[in-house]
Amino acid sequence: MHSSWSSSSRIFPSGAYMRRLICFKVEHHHCQIEKMVSSDKGKVCVTGASGFVASWLIKRLLESGYHVIGTVRDPGDRRKVSHLWKLPGAKERLELVRGDLLEEGSFDHAVMACEGVFHTASPEETLVPAINGTLNVLRSCMKNPFLRRVVLTSSSSTVRIRDESQHPHNSLDEAAWSSVQLCEKLQLWYALAKISAEKAAWEFAKENNIDLVTVLPSFVIGPSLSPELSVTASDILGLLQGNRCTPFQFSSIFFKKQPLKKFHICY
Repeated sequence: MHSSWSSSSRIFPSGAYMRRLICFKVEHHHCQIEKMVSSDKGKVCVTGASGFVASWLIKRLLESGYHVIGTVRDPGDRRKVSHLWKLPGAKERLELVRGDLLEEGSFDHAVMACEGVFHTASPEETLVPAINGTLNVLRSCMKNPFLRRVVLTSSSSTVRIRDESQHPHNSLDEAAWSSVQLCEKLQLWYALAKISAEKAAWEFAKENNIDLVTVLPSFVIGPSLSPELSVTASDILGLLQGNRCTPFQFSSIFFKKQPLKKFHICY
């Protein structure tokens, strides 16, 4: 594997590893999918299945021979899920079930007997719903004796929002966290919600001995499997069409979906 992504490991006092994969740019990426589940291509769960990242992740998993349980708020909403049923292997190995992030126990059935859980879903509301939604999924995971690992899609906004005058030469690695105070000052509520949700996930995983990995992408771009545009694509299109009056007020990295889906599966 050759890439320019940042990753390291931090040891908690309990001895558990903390793995946060900060995705900036990937040039080449080759890995063994079997790191995630056993070689017999077992069952995995993907939350927020109709989303941009989740849809591509499901496509990759089906192509690799896995049985996928995808959660959505309404499995009967054809406008949201029809593109998933068109994926190769979907009729044989895809199951869509209801899952509500704000409803405790809602994911019990979805994650049962799954070896891996990819938590990509995120509530439209922020902060408290983001924390509770993540913890609800992890509580369901605790009830599954077959679970080997949880991969949580977080955000690079959990590490890159810092006062550079105080960190002029510090590189970003998995020990870094964005400044909560700076996020509050700049009213960056999305980033604040992601920070709070990820920290809550790590604390819960440590207390309950859950093997957790978080993936921290920045802006994810690329073709959409769904007829609906992703939020990032909509913002860019708005600039091009003149529908967005305010340009982005910060610099960032745009991350292609192709290596991102591989990151999720490899870890």
